[in-house]
Amino acid sequence: MRKLAAFMALMMITMACLSTAFAEEHNTAEAASGNSGDYEYAYLEDGTICITAYTGSSKKVTIPEQIGGVAVTQIGEMAFAEYEVAHITAVTLPDTIRAIGKSAFGGCRRLTKINLPSGLIEIGDLAFIDCRKLTKLTLPASLSRVGANPFVGCPSLTLKVSSSNHALLLEKGALYTAEGVLVSYTGKKSSLDIRQGTTVIGAYAFSANDKLKKVTIPSTVTEICENAFNSCDALRSIVFPESLVSIGEHAFLGCASLKSVSLPLSLTNLSGNPFACCDALVAFAVPEAHPAFYSVEGILCERETETLISFPAAKGEHFTVPDGIRVIGKEAFYNCRELYSLRLPDTVTTLEDSALRGCIRLTDLRLPDSIAHLGKWALSDCGFTEIHIPASLTEISDLCFDSCNHLMRIDIPQNITRIGDSAFQGCFQLAEITIPENVTEIGQNAFNGCMALGSVTLPSRITSIHPYTFIYCSALKEIHIPDSVTEIGEWAFEGTNGLEKAYIPATVQTIGDRAFGVMNDRLTIITPSGSYAEDYATENGICVENENK
Repeated sequence: MRKLAAFMALMMITMACLSTAFAEEHNTAEAASGNSGDYEYAYLEDGTICITAYTGSSKKVTIPEQIGGVAVTQIGEMAFAEYEVAHITAVTLPDTIRAIGKSAFGGCRRLTKINLPSGLIEIGDLAFIDCRKLTKLTLPASLSRVGANPFVGCPSLTLKVSSSNHALLLEKGALYTAEGVLVSYTGKKSSLDIRQGTTVIGAYAFSANDKLKKVTIPSTVTEICENAFNSCDALRSIVFPESLVSIGEHAFLGCASLKSVSLPLSLTNLSGNPFACCDALVAFAVPEAHPAFYSVEGILCERETETLISFPAAKGEHFTVPDGIRVIGKEAFYNCRELYSLRLPDTVTTLEDSALRGCIRLTDLRLPDSIAHLGKWALSDCGFTEIHIPASLTEISDLCFDSCNHLMRIDIPQNITRIGDSAFQGCFQLAEITIPENVTEIGQNAFNGCMALGSVTLPSRITSIHPYTFIYCSALKEIHIPDSVTEIGEWAFEGTNGLEKAYIPATVQTIGDRAFGVMNDRLTIITPSGSYAEDYATENGICVENENK
């Protein structure tokens, strides 16, 4: 269940963050839009209409051919992909439809039936993602463009292709384009020999297939795209051909049964850590003569940058990174849940985004003084109770310690000038922190949910308390806002139910909506007479005491 939930979370993020808007690709003039019955729509440059949202409650939906006498030709990006319309069981598309947008029907888990019109030309990325009850689809002869696997998470689906379609080919449950791209596998077999002549295994092509145990990749394949085998839980082994040049980000993420990986000499490009969250992975094998990569003690590294790319999740509980490694790569140790202790050499200067994210049992970690950069989520969701931050750092990045649920104490060195957005969000046992005077900015949500945080001394160089900075810090009893601050953002101290005293100087000229919550009977704002904060307290029913300065 954990893996399924993680996969679906990734899919929802993907749906929300698709790189290029479908509307832009199809010249949707968003300013020219309207509503008609259960539909929201936008006019396209050719004068036809794109359905952008469905707001009705019917289980069986029939899309109209026209709205106001204008032809409906497209179903827009995520038009039906909201959980508010997850009740839909059947959709009838008119013959006027030419394109179905990215994630258009994503998450319609009760959808069992939909027709694809004879004039349909394009289906966008992940168009039917997680339509788990969808049983049959026939791709029409007119269909010539298919985005990243539109049928991810459709385990009940049987796919057919019109015999008159010359752009697509279906063989043994695998859908190919005429250009040699394997787009999707909806077959029910546990093994597949990919068609000879295939050059690319497309994005999400096998994602979430829990039956696939073995795949034979032909010698014509040069590229495996991002998320191609994401969450293929049963996949036990993979043999890469000597033709393979590139493996995309998250290509094998969450392949829980994969135990070993051997890289071919032809491989020159790995995006991030394609093998993150492979719980059974023990070691990587790389030829000694490989020009780009090498393996030492079973870990995977890049030669030119001396980057540790991937640590096998099942390698062991204790590990010392070899001398000479300079970078701990993006997601290199992501979700290595059995790792208890880690030693980094003094050659390491960078922990990239999510480098140690999700190492929930990692209690013994020393960051060397050589480290100059910690990426987003670099140490999030780890198991340590305290951590020493090297004096070589000048910034704590956004989300760096997010959800470190066991972190109780942290010392921030004097060189730090910025604490990023959500840097300590969800560290609900963090009780003690000292913020040095050199800090000029504390990002929004920086201490969101730090429920044990009893006191904070704010540095005198910050000029603003950003929105949500101390939201739900329920143990906080007193706060002194320095004279350098001119603004307190919305919801900055919302949910600080234990807050009894807030010292606010006359320099503060703006206090945002619900900055101190509502109905906070314990709170007294202490501020000079005639100050903005005095007026704010009076208007919001907060007790006020005057302090002359």
